[in-house]
Formats: sequence, structure tokens, C-alpha cells
Amino acid sequence: MEPEALARLMVSRKLKPLRKRIKALSFIDIKGIYRRFFNDSIQVKKWVGYDLPGEWPDICLSTEEMLDEGKLFYEDATPFLLLKELILGFQTNSSIKHVLVDEAQDYSPFQFEFLKRLFPSAKMTVLGDFNQAIFAHANESVDFRVLTELYGPDETISINLTRSYRSTKPIVEFTRGLIPDGEKIAAFERDGEKPILTQLATRAELHRAIASKVEDLRKRAYSTIAIICKSAAESIAAYDSLSGIEDIKLVKSGTMEFEQGVVVIPAYLAKGIEFDAVIIYDASEEVYGDESLRRLFYTACTRAMHHLQFYSVGSSNLFLRNNPST
Repeated sequence: MEPEALARLMVSRKLKPLRKRIKALSFIDIKGIYRRFFNDSIQVKKWVGYDLPGEWPDICLSTEEMLDEGKLFYEDATPFLLLKELILGFQTNSSIKHVLVDEAQDYSPFQFEFLKRLFPSAKMTVLGDFNQAIFAHANESVDFRVLTELYGPDETISINLTRSYRSTKPIVEFTRGLIPDGEKIAAFERDGEKPILTQLATRAELHRAIASKVEDLRKRAYSTIAIICKSAAESIAAYDSLSGIEDIKLVKSGTMEFEQGVVVIPAYLAKGIEFDAVIIYDASEEVYGDESLRRLFYTACTRAMHHLQFYSVGSSNLFLRNNPST
């Protein structure tokens, strides 16, 4: 082979990986571009068109630290993917003609935008209760107006379902007092006991009271009994303290099956599940007094179908004191 031809062959082979990366647009630094949203506040303010939150410097710092570790916060995942797809080209699926979204209150505007672009030929049915929006990206402004803005007012229809069928009338009358415009919720005419609040002085008394209540509920043939806690950490501590209850189970992230019986479960994992009886482990103001936890508390209470019991260590709950239904 001629030296010139051999040189061309060697250069071609050497540059083959580079050509492949260029064709795949691998030279584009998506992570670096995404990072720019968090290190140029003046430019970002111009892009979004309104004032940034007061916590923006802390948000930027924590996000950049995660990017340095090759990680993303949950709420960053969809914006990051959306940015990547917009630059590199969207991988759409036009064969899907209808998308059904349940628990819509757990979706961010970015996720709805992503679904719209991912399935451009599909109509969408969206179901949700925004009073149960309990995750980090959820706020008062995230509601079905997001869909109206995405698809246009002529392409969206909103239907409000106001009658609750899960719980007894006394439970519904109590829980609707926990949320704004709760008076619009109509209870199904199914009688039952009013929610009960029991105030205790110590954790030891709390655990004895819960064990006694579980025994009583079992005698009344309730097959599903949930002891609902504020967080995973509180659930683990409660489970350890209540281990004397026969066949009690702990539900945590990664639990593959849900079994009947007595379970200890954090409120965020109880979403979408219903129980014959619910025991709120500690409904004290110290645990749920922050206004930001109102919807989490509401979600926990609305898991009960027939019986709702609150225990409070030290002081009654702010929301309960403001609600005359107990």
C-alpha cells in the first residue's frame, strides 16, 4: 500500500470514534448546559420572566453539588431530560393515541410537558386530587390549569367530582375541614363513628393505647388496620415500639406486596390505599403543626373507610383544634 493511502487509512481509523460521537451529538455537554441555569441568576431571571424564590442560592448550590456527583434530585430529572431531548431531538411515539394519568397531583408541569411531546398524537385523561399533592415539587399553583396552558382552552375539559365514596359521612365531614374549599366535598350517606382524638402524656402511654386499640379493632372484624406515621423514620421507630402487636408489618419503599392485617406505614406510601381503620400515630402539633404538612395530614386521614383514630403526645394538633368535627 502506498504511504499516502496507508496514512489516510490510519487517520480514518483513529478518527472513527470521534466521527461516531459527532454523529451522535456526544460533544454537546448537556450537564454543563443544565448547570448554567444555576450559576447565572440574572440570565435565568430574564428567561423565566419573574422573581426567583428567596431560597434560589441554596437551590443552586445543592443542585450543582449533586451534578458534581453525577446525580440529580427527583425534581431535576424531568427538566434535565426535557432539555436533552430538545437539543438532541425528541424520541416520540406517535402510535399511542390515548394517555391516562392517575394521581396527577404528583406530576410537575415539566412532566406534563414531557408527556405531551413524547406522545404527540395522543389525547390525555388526567385524574387527581390536588389536595393530596404532598411531594417536593407540588405547590398551590400546580393544578389542571397546567393542561389548559399546554393544550389550549378549546382542547381541554375540566370535570370536578365532589362526592366522596371511600369514607363514612363523619370521616368526610372531618377531613373536608382540613383543606381550602372543603365544604364543596359532598359525603356519601353512610353513617359511622366520628373521628376520635386521644391525648396522652408519654410515648409509653401512646404505645399501650395503640396496642389496645388494635386489639379492639380486630375484635370488631376490621381486616385492614393502618398505623400511619408522618415519615419513614417515624414509621421505623413506631414499628420497633409496637413489635409486641401480633403479626404487625412495616411497609417501606421497596415493599413488593401489600398484605391485609395491621401495618405501620408512612403517609406518603399510603397514598392510593384504603383501610378499614386508620390510626394516626402522633397527631400532635409538634409533628404536624407546620402549615406545609396540611395536605400530608389530609392524605393520611382520608385513607380511612370506617374508623379514624388520632393519638396526640403532649398537645392536640393545630388542625384538629380548629375542626369541631372531632
